[in-house]
Amino acid sequence: MRDFRLIIAISSALVVIVSSCAGKRTVGEYPADVQEPSYIRIQERDEGGWTVVSVSPFDGSRDTLIVDRPMSRLVVMSTSHIGFLEAIGRLDVVAGVSGVDYVYSSEGPLSEGSGSPDSTLRLAPPIASDGPLPLTSRGWLRSGHTRPSDRPREASSPSDSERSDPGSLRGTPLSPPPGVQGGGWRQPTSTIVDVGYDAVPDYEKIVSIRPDLVLTYSVSAAKPPFVSRLERLGIKTLTVNEHLESHPLARASYIRLFGALTGDMAVADSVLEAVKESYIAVADSIARDGLSPRKVLLNIPYNDQWFIPSKSSYLTALIHDAGGDVLGAEEGRATSSVMSLEKAYTLGKDADCWLNVGWCSTMSQLTGINPVFGEMSRNIRSNASERGFGDIDVVWNENRRVNSKGGNDIWQSGVARPDLILMDLAAILHPSGENHLFTYYKPLD
Repeated sequence: MRDFRLIIAISSALVVIVSSCAGKRTVGEYPADVQEPSYIRIQERDEGGWTVVSVSPFDGSRDTLIVDRPMSRLVVMSTSHIGFLEAIGRLDVVAGVSGVDYVYSSEGPLSEGSGSPDSTLRLAPPIASDGPLPLTSRGWLRSGHTRPSDRPREASSPSDSERSDPGSLRGTPLSPPPGVQGGGWRQPTSTIVDVGYDAVPDYEKIVSIRPDLVLTYSVSAAKPPFVSRLERLGIKTLTVNEHLESHPLARASYIRLFGALTGDMAVADSVLEAVKESYIAVADSIARDGLSPRKVLLNIPYNDQWFIPSKSSYLTALIHDAGGDVLGAEEGRATSSVMSLEKAYTLGKDADCWLNVGWCSTMSQLTGINPVFGEMSRNIRSNASERGFGDIDVVWNENRRVNSKGGNDIWQSGVARPDLILMDLAAILHPSGENHLFTYYKPLD
């Protein structure tokens, strides 16, 4: 299962081909092409069912699957697959999971074979017909919650023992987008089997499950050895490349794949349309307000390398649509760039917000990595104050929903719900005085 650390490495290093809409959009003119996925094609068959074609972003090779009946036993190798199935209320089809401990659940880490609620993949309420969300003049903030600048601070940061307690890591339920109908909850009917990792999968367990399909992913043009072996064992596989799509709505569009696999395409289309409308409403509200972009420093060193995504990356698109500019992001690059600590320090002198600071939940943890980070955060806070933002939190991380093993829900449910990520980022970058309940982000204590 791709956990938070591996996702960072993949997002930082792999090819990004589709261009972002950053800097090209005006209100009401959100380009349709950036919403469409580049690496999957789904076509309805005249005789019923679907033809699914997965396209490699590396060499253009195609992986074709005919879906002539709904599938009921899937093995998934990525937390994002769980997120898509969760969004359409079809976790009941999950028979096997790679690295089950890294699947985020509001009830804590899952454990194979325990028969307890933790092993049933009951993660968060599915998107259902709950009616529209209350909207403010901005059109995207949820009412009845505390805005960032007025949020009461905890008296002290949680201890290590509290952080390892699943009960202290329970996240808030995901809210449905407006206008979604259908997609009732279906509880898994059997124990979820942990099938190991792609480097060392448990072939015996996978074969014993008798899956309809194993969903995997690629990191290069070469077919992974474990996929070749599964195929020799007579197991159907499909490579899913959603993690290489550069726009959040293009990634979210992979929900249609899971609609096709489960026979719930109408639900998948309904959810996707609502998510797109919600996302674009947030982006348009920011553009309409004509706000000056916040200057965002991104990340901390990972394996002694400080990665900055390109202008055409997934995260840059989110931050742009939320009203921010990623400092150091380069035009015309297909991959992230790597910068020195000295360059990051220089960028920090101009930044007024710092996002995605690795595993850190507190300022003491951040400064423990490198004492200079304390000076950088003080510079950033001073810049925010001088630019009229007052005394607000300026260092944030996307780890509000993380289990004790490091499984991060932003790479699970967040892939299907980029509108919720965008709402968080917009409330961080441009707090409007309205109240917002954060889903994935929290400030460092």
